[in-house]
Amino acid sequence: MRVSEEFRYETPIRFRLDVLREVVQEVSGDASATATAKNNIIKLYERLSGQNRFAENPDEFLGRMEGHAKGNTCRVYYAPSYTQAPRAARKAIVPVGEGNRFVYLDIKSAEYILNSYFAGDKGTISAYEEGEDVYLLYSKYFPEGSSRKVMKEALIGGMYGLTSFTLSKRLGCSEREAKGLLSLIVYYRKESTQLNNYIISTVKNVGWYVCPNGFDDEDLVKVAPVDFSDRKWVNRAFSIYTQSALGLWMQSRIRLLQEKLGESFTLIQVFDSLLFEVPKGAEEEQVINEIKELVSPFRVEVGFGDNFYEAQMSAKSV
Repeated sequence: MRVSEEFRYETPIRFRLDVLREVVQEVSGDASATATAKNNIIKLYERLSGQNRFAENPDEFLGRMEGHAKGNTCRVYYAPSYTQAPRAARKAIVPVGEGNRFVYLDIKSAEYILNSYFAGDKGTISAYEEGEDVYLLYSKYFPEGSSRKVMKEALIGGMYGLTSFTLSKRLGCSEREAKGLLSLIVYYRKESTQLNNYIISTVKNVGWYVCPNGFDDEDLVKVAPVDFSDRKWVNRAFSIYTQSALGLWMQSRIRLLQEKLGESFTLIQVFDSLLFEVPKGAEEEQVINEIKELVSPFRVEVGFGDNFYEAQMSAKSV
């Protein structure tokens, strides 16, 4: 069993500073925006405009971000972390290539579905493939009037071994009610319970947190050593198993896109989403079909736009 490899890549990123100035004014004048959001957007503008003061075009900043896998999730984080600025800042992020536009893809229910594949939960997988809302699949077993949020939180809570106390805080209900919801998950999603038992047994035997290499649960990868004195190690083992598998799979998608696009164009991962450039003349239907092939067997939402924000906000199920 091999240890997960270090993953790093770089991507160029281009800002329209004139647009970012407008966003600063927009966020600063927004009474609902937090003080942290206002401070972050101002600092971002000051930093970029300061770095850009000797540039030929003072209203355009061209820089680079380094993406690397950080922590036990194997997900990609960036330095500098432009994507942590308020979402409105994405209006200023535009394609590097002249005549290009962005395509944004967001994978639907990624962690829950990947975990369902590992668990062999055929009912959930079949519903997902049919385009159903998988968080409503067990609705008839929940108390009458339960919202989608309640069902989603309970299903994911059961998947990751959440305590009734923690779930009650997330849902704003009593601990007794939360315990009842988790009992429903254990009873009706026996496949998930069996998977969790397998994960605990494997981690104990290996002494490492482990995860599958993407969808390949025959190829287990060591992620990090386990401190069994940490009372949270069991819950961490559950989350690392699925989240790191998803992280490794997303890394493989980045590699495929880099082979296709080269390293001179923007390619950003934000958790279960990807943003990259395509020529403006590219046929949308063809791009969508290529994306479906890239992320199969996941379902996906896709959007196009002249900036990051526009592409993200236009994303819809395809």
